[in-house]
Amino acid sequence: SPSHDRPTVSPHQALGPMHVLLALAALLPCASGTRTPISRARMLSTRATSSRARMHMSSAQPAALVGVDASIGDPSAFAEACTRLKQDGVAPTYASLRLAPRLIGRQELERLTGIETEALLGAKEFDYKGFTAKVIGGSSVLMIAVYSATFLRDDVRFALSYLAALLPIGLLAVGSTAPGLLAAPGKWLEGRSSEAAERIAVHEAAHLLVGYACGLSVESYALEGGEAGGPEVSFAGEAASGTGPLDIESAAPLLVVGMSGLVAEYEQFGSADGGLEDLRAMQRVLSRVQPRLTPTQQQGYTRWAALMAWSHLSTLRPQLEAATGAVKAGQPLGQVLGAIEQAQRS
Repeated sequence: SPSHDRPTVSPHQALGPMHVLLALAALLPCASGTRTPISRARMLSTRATSSRARMHMSSAQPAALVGVDASIGDPSAFAEACTRLKQDGVAPTYASLRLAPRLIGRQELERLTGIETEALLGAKEFDYKGFTAKVIGGSSVLMIAVYSATFLRDDVRFALSYLAALLPIGLLAVGSTAPGLLAAPGKWLEGRSSEAAERIAVHEAAHLLVGYACGLSVESYALEGGEAGGPEVSFAGEAASGTGPLDIESAAPLLVVGMSGLVAEYEQFGSADGGLEDLRAMQRVLSRVQPRLTPTQQQGYTRWAALMAWSHLSTLRPQLEAATGAVKAGQPLGQVLGAIEQAQRS
C-alpha cells in the first residue's frame, strides 16, 4: 500500500547535526536578549543599594558617637560603647594604635623629628630681663615727660618725678621676694589672646585624639575650666585619678597622651607653652612604674613618648584638624569623636 512505500524515519534521523546547530543559533538571540537585561538590572540595583547603604553609614557614623557622652567617667561603660561602635565599623580610630615602649636618647629624638628638646620640654619662661629693661626705660621717659611739663606746679612735678623714679626700685623689691608676681599680669594677658585660645584647642584636641586612638577611657571632658578657662580632657588612669603600681606597657599610653599636647602645639606654633602640668602628670605616672625607673630611664621613656606622639599625630593630621575645629566650636565629646571618625573616612 502507499503507506508501506514511505520511508521510515527515526527521531535520530529527523534531527541531524545541522538541525541541532540551526536550533541553537535560533535560541541564542533570545537567550542573550532575555538574560542580559536582567543581569544589568540586578547589577544596577545592587550598586544603588550599596550606594544608599554607604550614604546612610556616612551620615549616621558621626551621630552614632554621640552616645559616648553618657559614659564619660565610667571607664568600663566608655570602653564597651566604643568597642561596640568599632565592631560595627563606626569607630575605626578607637584603639587603633599599638605601642612598644623603649628607651631612646636625645639625639635620636631630634634626628627623627627635628624637634628641639629644650623648646619642647621646657616651658616658656617669663622674660624678666626684658621686663626690667622696659620698666627702667619707661620710668626714665616718664620722668623726662613730667619734668618737661612746665604747666604743672613745681611741687606736683617733683612728686610725680619721685614716683616715676621709685618704679624700678619697686620692681627690684618685688622681683627679689616674689618673682612670680611680676609674670602673673603678662601671663594673664597672654592667656586672653586669640593665639592662646588656638593653642589650648590644639593642645587638648591632641590629648583627646591620641588617648582615644590608644583606647583610653575618658574620665572627664569640660568645655571650660581648664587652662585659661579653656577646654580640658582627662583619661582614666592618669595621675589625677589613677593610683597603684603600673608596668611600663600600661603606662605607655598615658605617657604618649601626656606628650601629645606639647608636640601638637610645638608643630603648629614652633613652641610649647602649656606643658608644665602635663610634665608633672607624666612624672607622677613614671613614679608609679614597677620595677622603679632611674632618672635616666624616665628621661628615655619621656623622649620615646614624644617620638610616638609626633609619629602618630603626623599620621592622624586630618583627624587632629577636625578635632581642633570641633573643640574650638565648643562641641560635646561625642561630636568631637564623630568629627575624628568623619575625617578618618575622608
